[in-house]
Amino acid sequence: MTTTNSTFPFKKETNHETYPTSVKWHHGSSKYEIYQATLDNIEIEALLPHCVTTAAKIKKEVSTPTHVGPSLFKVFPRTLSIPLTTIWDHIVENIEDKTPENFDAAMTDFIAAHASEDDRHDLVQQLTHPVKPMNVPVQTFYYRLLELNEYVHWLPGEDAPLTPAQIKQALYDGMPKTWKERFVNSGMRFNQKTTAEICRYFRNQEQQAIFKQKQNADEQRTASRRKRRRGNNADDVKPGPAKFSGKRKPGESTRIADDTPCPIHPGSKHTWSECRLNAANVPHPKIHKQILYVNECTSQSVTHSGCFPQ
Repeated sequence: MTTTNSTFPFKKETNHETYPTSVKWHHGSSKYEIYQATLDNIEIEALLPHCVTTAAKIKKEVSTPTHVGPSLFKVFPRTLSIPLTTIWDHIVENIEDKTPENFDAAMTDFIAAHASEDDRHDLVQQLTHPVKPMNVPVQTFYYRLLELNEYVHWLPGEDAPLTPAQIKQALYDGMPKTWKERFVNSGMRFNQKTTAEICRYFRNQEQQAIFKQKQNADEQRTASRRKRRRGNNADDVKPGPAKFSGKRKPGESTRIADDTPCPIHPGSKHTWSECRLNAANVPHPKIHKQILYVNECTSQSVTHSGCFPQ
């Protein structure tokens, strides 16, 4: 049974539109105060928790037993909107003895005016076949089971609330399948463990899962940073002159052409074939003559001493 569309989901939804306000009253010389938001929602998923929570706050605040009953009848309607207050006044108009027991009976009638027996049946089925949401901690899930089980007897109908043994089973059944398999494989026996021990085991599984998830996230962030760093370094590298790779294309020659200007004497007027430092030159009587050239700076005819002996 899924609990996605349940009337009372296991994950409480926070209502940011309502804010608790101060409700003050006194009984004799005793003064009391609680903080509670005003209920203006007639839907059972909002009405039932409001009723139970408000009554619990009043009972906890009042220290004198004889003040509890009158305080409940006096303060509770002050936390309701005008339409809901009208319904409440109609229910309690004939109640003269303001006792806690009569208040509980009146609140049961008030809740029954907005709920049905099907709501009670669905809630019991939800508790019997629970599924813990991923974003709800194990301990919170257990407390929510107890809280929803308390709602059952306030709803109209005959379905019985879960017993402590059934709550223990529901807690186990609601855990992820992998965690339950580890519990069985560890050799532990469900019937030999208390509810607190079952809860503690699954809290440890939860902590391990959180640690593993965090570790994986850290590794992914580290890998992402390294990838970005490598990409940035590659963008910063400026292209330089091509280097000889040691490989030559087929048929490609590395010899400098004879008519190329001399690479050893830049600015001179002789070619590479005329340079005496060219080891490939073949001695020739005509080449061994003195070569005259015009100096570009002095415009004088001088003997070139950089190539052949004079």
